[in-house]
Amino acid sequence: MILATHIAIAAAATRPLAGLHPIITLIVSLASHYLTDAIPHWHYPLDSVDHRDNTEKKTWRGDKRALARDFLRFTLDGFGGAGIAYFVIWPSGTTEILWLAAAITGSVLPDALQGIYMAGARFLKPHQIFHDRVHAKIKLDAYPWIGIPFQLAFALAAIFFLI
Repeated sequence: MILATHIAIAAAATRPLAGLHPIITLIVSLASHYLTDAIPHWHYPLDSVDHRDNTEKKTWRGDKRALARDFLRFTLDGFGGAGIAYFVIWPSGTTEILWLAAAITGSVLPDALQGIYMAGARFLKPHQIFHDRVHAKIKLDAYPWIGIPFQLAFALAAIFFLI
């Protein structure tokens, strides 16, 4: 699932918790990431990943241009999702800003850890294995005409609940 969709879903799922401690929001948004990854979904293509379908061997390729393109995709995706969440919610105080920051952080953290693992941090192997095990086995990457609208529907439903 793309980061923007994870952010929208986590913000909607944690909105009722906005007044509680940010750690609770972080934990719930982490859980929302894993739960939504269990639903078949689409990913944008990554040019910089070798062995994409093998958890143990997944690494970044040495191609700096491909990595730069993918990093730009991640950045636009993450900041786009965070920006949409911010403008839909329009936090009015420190408590809401902390809640939103915790929701955004928790919703993208598992994918960030996956990137750190692929960069060589093998101590994250247990997380990588867990992330792959909860991830949907049905991948819609080859079917963007199905996967993109499906994911867009999830994001719009989450935004609807935020409004």
